[in-house]
Amino acid sequence: MNWEKDTKFTNVWHAFNTFNGFTYEVVAIIDKTDKSDKFWFSVGSGKKRKDISVWEQKDKKSLGGVSALIWIKNMILYFPEYYTSTPYGKDKKRRYLIIGWSDNKRRNIYERLKKYGFRFSMESGNKILIKNF
Repeated sequence: MNWEKDTKFTNVWHAFNTFNGFTYEVVAIIDKTDKSDKFWFSVGSGKKRKDISVWEQKDKKSLGGVSALIWIKNMILYFPEYYTSTPYGKDKKRRYLIIGWSDNKRRNIYERLKKYGFRFSMESGNKILIKNF
């Protein structure tokens, strides 16, 4: 799998892949506190890598098909294994994977992650999916 640490920001990791001519990016943004690390995931797509600038908007449609959705799911599920194998993941803090969404259509898609250990919760007044790792 191809997670990379962002060179501009210290708390951002991302992965890219192309399906049906559309480039998809999965981004993990780390919110670090003294007791825990929260990994917030976002997904974006565009015709070219430089076009990926809009995140989780209702009017943006995915044209990558089921293979893109499977790749996104696999990248999110693989991230804990990848992160703990890096020098950044050697501390013993509590860690959480967190996924938010912009509309009910996306929530219904992300809800399928419950079979992988995610559960619904509230964060800052918004409903999210969260998983400990």
